[in-house]
Amino acid sequence: MAFFEKHPDLVYIKEEQIVSSWNASIPAAAGNADKFFEEIELQIKALGIPNLVVERKQADSKRASSYIHKVVPRTCLYVHSAEEPVAGFDTFIVFRDYGQNLLAARYVVSSVVADTLDLFGKDELTASMSLIHHAVLTAVKKVMGQLNQDFSIISTQSKGILDIA
Repeated sequence: MAFFEKHPDLVYIKEEQIVSSWNASIPAAAGNADKFFEEIELQIKALGIPNLVVERKQADSKRASSYIHKVVPRTCLYVHSAEEPVAGFDTFIVFRDYGQNLLAARYVVSSVVADTLDLFGKDELTASMSLIHHAVLTAVKKVMGQLNQDFSIISTQSKGILDIA
């Protein structure tokens, strides 16, 4: 679960808790983050995963070893659930302008150890996280099409210990 320290609308992404990530740079798409957020939110809600919550938050990265930290929040979609086995595996989807481009990232952060799940729990967790990942990719493809961008330049592969394809 993400940590809401001091600010109820600010979530901290702890780098050491990232179990899966996906990143992309979308050329000439600066200023379009809201379009991507809106479409991703629609795609995720359409999945119908029980008790899944999608909300906009301000996110900041924080290392456990960092004592002095300047807060540099970024708007994100925070996807979470209190329902097992997804509970404790939160997804953060971040878009931010970088020059004329738009940087996109999707992080799955875990406050629990995936090895504590039984076989069916792991299957359900992987299915949920894969569905969310594909919802992000579907939304990115759709909005890039609206912007006359070529989605084939985007890597769809995620990285990490969760097998999200």
